Amino acid sequence: MFFLGDIMANDAFLDAVRTSCKIGALFFRGNWEDPGAESTLNLKDGRTTPYFFNAGAFNTGSLVNIMGDAFAEMIAADIEGGTLITHLFGPAYKGNAIATATALSLYHNHDINLPFVFDDKVSGRLVFNPHHTGKGMAEVVGEHLDDVVSNIVDHDVDLIASPSPESSVLAVAVASELARRRGMDVGFAYDRLVAKTHGDETGFKGNVQYVGVKPKGRTVMIVHNSLYTTPDRVVDFGRVLEDQGATPFGTMRMPYSLDDGLSFVSGDRPAIIDDVGTSMKTKVDAMGLVTEEAFRRGVDDVQASGVYIFVDREQCGPVYTVPGDTSTVQHGVRGDDAIGEFLDQNRHMFVSSVLGITAMIDAVREHGIELKVDDVMQQLPAGTHGQFERYQHTYGVDAR
Repeated sequence: MFFLGDIMANDAFLDAVRTSCKIGALFFRGNWEDPGAESTLNLKDGRTTPYFFNAGAFNTGSLVNIMGDAFAEMIAADIEGGTLITHLFGPAYKGNAIATATALSLYHNHDINLPFVFDDKVSGRLVFNPHHTGKGMAEVVGEHLDDVVSNIVDHDVDLIASPSPESSVLAVAVASELARRRGMDVGFAYDRLVAKTHGDETGFKGNVQYVGVKPKGRTVMIVHNSLYTTPDRVVDFGRVLEDQGATPFGTMRMPYSLDDGLSFVSGDRPAIIDDVGTSMKTKVDAMGLVTEEAFRRGVDDVQASGVYIFVDREQCGPVYTVPGDTSTVQHGVRGDDAIGEFLDQNRHMFVSSVLGITAMIDAVREHGIELKVDDVMQQLPAGTHGQFERYQHTYGVDAR
């Protein structure tokens, strides 16, 4: 395992931890030892957890660039060292934003122009687009940046929103480029389409849920690609924003091609980038999508090169009474080291992490960093830290 904290200057590592806590990306809630409690956090794999790391909190241009720059630094170093990486694959939904920001950072900061893809939850297929590269998105956004800035100034816009995951790269790229080129920090948001029922949204279900900033009280500019998003959907999205307390002032169409000119070719090695690694199921599913897409296009010798995650939870995987059925998860039962098992089963791959959770919590305690505990910003209480230690004792793996 590689941790950026191992080579980052101490103040840079602390800045990453402080930012994660300040914006609520890292938070504690409830009692993981009481699975039936309403406030208990649940992971995708069905287990309870005392804390959650929500990369969706990196939801403005400057914040998503912090994440994109960290991933880009790792990826650029690996490419320079000889690792073959031909694509970035960000599994939906938060992976869309991460892949977009990383591609832009690689292009701007390292002169590396990689294509990026993500999966469409509705069709179950990968989304390819000739403009889905760092250079391509920088050019698309750059053509409209003056108009975007003018609209922000004239209408006090503080949120760039997209009505679909397929067009989400526009919302993220506009926010990213505004921060990078103009020093303007604006939020972004896009519709998940599929209800989230774990982590920071445990138990919540609804028609529209956002990756990024919640719209209430915001003045919103809707950006979209008409080749992905119908006019009716744009109008409906505006009405939903209004119903949720936002003020949508208008839309901006940023066309880019749907020509199927970007695809896999034999020998391609996409890298999967995501926020956390717990059971690694999302990464295994992503690898399956890569294989399916290559087969669909009649291309052989395409496989993922490796996985980059922002935070390693450093814990073992789940155990199920019925294999694969998350409702039958055995709480308190220690499974295999999910990442270790993943690497054993995929010896051609690697897993690299920006941050490890143990080092993050150690820094929180040592430096008195405040974070959200049961919805209150405070230093980590002894009782909550005790929960974390018991959790790691139950599910944790040895330091990587």
